[in-house]
Amino acid sequence: MAAEKKFWYMSVFEWTMATLTLAGVVIAVFTGLIFRKQLQEMRTDERAWVIFSQGPLISFPQDVGSVATTPVIQRVNVSNTGKTPARSVYNEWVMEYVINGDSPDFVYKNRMRTFESAGMLPPNESHHADVKFETGTSGNSRDAVFRYLTVGEYRDLVSGRAYMVVYGHSNYMDIFGTQHWLNYCNFFLPPNVVAAASARACTDYNDTDHN
Repeated sequence: MAAEKKFWYMSVFEWTMATLTLAGVVIAVFTGLIFRKQLQEMRTDERAWVIFSQGPLISFPQDVGSVATTPVIQRVNVSNTGKTPARSVYNEWVMEYVINGDSPDFVYKNRMRTFESAGMLPPNESHHADVKFETGTSGNSRDAVFRYLTVGEYRDLVSGRAYMVVYGHSNYMDIFGTQHWLNYCNFFLPPNVVAAASARACTDYNDTDHN
């Protein structure tokens, strides 16, 4: 019986089996990549999505005479528009007075800020935080002290030469263990004041992760 002809030390059968094995490995790799992509899309579709939105202006001086006694308070709404709970939610906001044409600082460290540790935020639920224009602390109190506007600042706001801004940041985790973040910024003027605010930096600050 004639010996089976071999190519590169393997028979035709061995080459056939090797080719089929390689093809199976390639198919398995592509199947795994497709499954991984589908899993990522499923998690993105099912994950929590925390968003901030501007609420009503709760408090603002009505005139020069009330500047020293009326604080500035702006409400921010916090919602989870996703399909599953947001876990370990931590939110913080800072309010600033900004000269028209300048940019907010976007600094949280060593700043008086409104913050909350919400724990868990269920899907399709929301709450709000009242962000205050704050300064330091009073004595041994941990509560921030209102930083009232000056007469000059109030007049600049009414004339449109300045604006108030609230910017915030959120860190939270979805049910799959992935960490997420959100940046928020919105500006406002006194009630019934119509003016153009140069707040491009504030608008550009709004962003979120894409995990």
